[in-house]
Amino acid sequence: MTKWDGTGKSDKEDDSINPFVSSDGGKPLSSSRKAERPAVAETAAEEPLDVPTEEPVTAPAEEARGDAAETPEEEIPKRETPEEETYIESEETEDDVPAEEPVTEPVPEPVAAEPARMDIKTGSNALKGMLSFFTAIPVSAGEGDIEAMNSNMWLAPVIGFIFALFASFAFLIGNLGDAVAGGVLALGTVMILNKFLHVDGLIDTGDAIAATGDTEKKRRAMKDPAIGAGGIAVAVLVVGGTLLFYSSYALFSLFFIFVALAEVCGRNSMVTAAAFGNHVGGGMASDSVERTGTDGVIKSTILTVVLALLAMLLGYAFAIVELGDFVPQLTANLAGRFFVIIIFAIIVSVVWGWAISKYANEKLGGVSGDVLGASVESGRLIAFIMISITVGLLALI
Repeated sequence: MTKWDGTGKSDKEDDSINPFVSSDGGKPLSSSRKAERPAVAETAAEEPLDVPTEEPVTAPAEEARGDAAETPEEEIPKRETPEEETYIESEETEDDVPAEEPVTEPVPEPVAAEPARMDIKTGSNALKGMLSFFTAIPVSAGEGDIEAMNSNMWLAPVIGFIFALFASFAFLIGNLGDAVAGGVLALGTVMILNKFLHVDGLIDTGDAIAATGDTEKKRRAMKDPAIGAGGIAVAVLVVGGTLLFYSSYALFSLFFIFVALAEVCGRNSMVTAAAFGNHVGGGMASDSVERTGTDGVIKSTILTVVLALLAMLLGYAFAIVELGDFVPQLTANLAGRFFVIIIFAIIVSVVWGWAISKYANEKLGGVSGDVLGASVESGRLIAFIMISITVGLLALI
């Protein structure tokens, strides 16, 4: 260690560089000579100390930038705008915060799907759609009603029963003259109430049947707006034959029973044709055909039986008013035969609907709306013919 002798300098120091010793004799500075310090400072500045100076810790900004430019790995940070700073801070915050593990809720075990059931609301919607589409009754039906109708075509016999009620009322008025007037008025009422929808399908199908060629030519004939000879012939045959049966009942009670049975059987034929037919793309009938299966045929047939029995009961009530004391004798002779007539008519309606669907699948490429309309008109006539044949056979027994 260097020792200090009290004179203001050490044994290794030079007197000229000690600020506490005068330059003339090595005496310590007194208070009176403090004013001479600037001179001493200047002398000290002229003769620098040999004491090693410490290197600066921080380099100037220019050197830092130069170093950054020389080092490619280190990039000069860019000054972000307040919006960018906020965005970067938010990203850093999101990265720093550990992501929360999602809470897994227990997955319920799959439940076996129940078979589709039709509730009262769905049935009413379907009937609403049918009344709006198949009849001229002013019923406002929405898209949901039409969807319900397409999915529940087996309810179509109800529309046939409604037609029978209107036809019977018209027959009651026209029969004031004779049965022919009553029959014409009744059938005209049914066709007007149906907006000639099924007759139009009957005519188009007749044109397709009469057309020669492959399936494509027959379908073009069906879609042709012009009416051909085949359409006219089929319409005259079917409508004319139906008119004959409508005019063949002198008693109002018999008219109601048989007309109601024929009308519901015609709709049952339509449901059967839709169930066994291939759906043709396009048109509302395509959805009806696609959604109707064999279960629809079973439901429609059961419903047809129920409505036919209801028509027989109402016809019996009408007979009491119409015939009076003759009713018991009539009931004893015809009660059992009515059941046979109903069974045969309904069986034929199913067979006829299946036959139409088979022909349409092979010759027309599938069952369209025109084919369904034709099945109603022709199915009603087939039911009338079967009723007449059964009555004649039962008369021989």
